Amino acid sequence: FAPTVLNLEPNEGEIWARGVSRIDNQTFAYAYQDGGKSEIKQAIVHVHTPTKAMKVLSRDQVLRRGLSSYVNMISMPELTFSPHTMAMFEDTASNVSFVEICSWSTTGSSLQDS
Repeated sequence: FAPTVLNLEPNEGEIWARGVSRIDNQTFAYAYQDGGKSEIKQAIVHVHTPTKAMKVLSRDQVLRRGLSSYVNMISMPELTFSPHTMAMFEDTASNVSFVEICSWSTTGSSLQDS
């Protein structure tokens, strides 16, 4: 068991709304609002099963610029041949909700907009 925590933005203090969803048995997506930068971001994290140690595979994806009063994720049905992430958030300036679906490349450890 790895008692360490995972901190995706160690130098940022305004991490607000967040959501988590499963990609596969050892990988999850984490979407969150970076209030200081007014960005909604998504990271992908792998969990080493024997030790439960976490490793960030992708952290640089900005889903949208702006603020949202919520960030949620829905776990997509696990399809080992085509894993996806699904994040929901709003643009508070226009009061419009958005859904962002991205495909996850297990071979390249990268996200692509679907």
